Amino acid sequence: MRKHLPLLLILLAVGLGYWLLASSPDDGTPEDWESDVAENPGEDGAMGEPSAPTELDVSERAGKRKKPERVWQPPDPRKLPKGVLRVVAMGPDLKPLMDQGLNVLVTPRGQRVTKLGVYEEASGARRFERVIAGPVGVRVTGDHVIGRTVEAVVKRDTETTLEVHLEKAGAVKYDVTTYAKTRPKKVLLELFDFDGRPADAWFQERTSRAMTQPRKSKSLTLGPEGVVFGIRPGRYRMKVTNIESEEWDDAEITVEVGKTLPLTLTVRR
Repeated sequence: MRKHLPLLLILLAVGLGYWLLASSPDDGTPEDWESDVAENPGEDGAMGEPSAPTELDVSERAGKRKKPERVWQPPDPRKLPKGVLRVVAMGPDLKPLMDQGLNVLVTPRGQRVTKLGVYEEASGARRFERVIAGPVGVRVTGDHVIGRTVEAVVKRDTETTLEVHLEKAGAVKYDVTTYAKTRPKKVLLELFDFDGRPADAWFQERTSRAMTQPRKSKSLTLGPEGVVFGIRPGRYRMKVTNIESEEWDDAEITVEVGKTLPLTLTVRR
């Protein structure tokens, strides 16, 4: 028995040491440490130190709020480059129409403001100063011409001359009354050619108190006094209808170049 006592003591000591090691707290294996560091790295990569919140984290925590988008603002027309445009209305004889009654409007593309030119008596041209450089729309109308709308290009710091060739025409000055010698508030105006087909013309309410913008159409609702102009010469029929009572009247007319025909039509109240 004494012979085997030292061996038993050695085995007992080994078992006691193993039990002490097994019962100590588990700090994890080196692989576990690397995994923990990878999931929660600090500023210097040390284990267990949380990183500072990023901009993306702050955005997510704030409900993913986005910065407001910039709204495009159109350029200031006062700061855009400009040029000069001269518009010359040419007749069928290829000579300038010396008609101060022509209405010439110039509208730069993308703009709502039209410009009015200055009439040059010597040349018959309309001169437009400080027009925004680039494409512009040019509309020429008049009682005794067929109105046209064309495009031109104004160059920066340059004077550009545009010739607009027009056909000559006639006009009708209408006046609608009732049998009671009053005027209806609104009437529907219709123009038909000799074959009964709707004809194009420019319609405008025109009195000493009011004047509307002219509109090109085959029919239009306007006040009881005005002018239908830019009509090619020939025979036509004009019809007016009282909007309130739907009573109407018509008349056959002959339109001549360079003349304005007075026309009075009578409708029931």
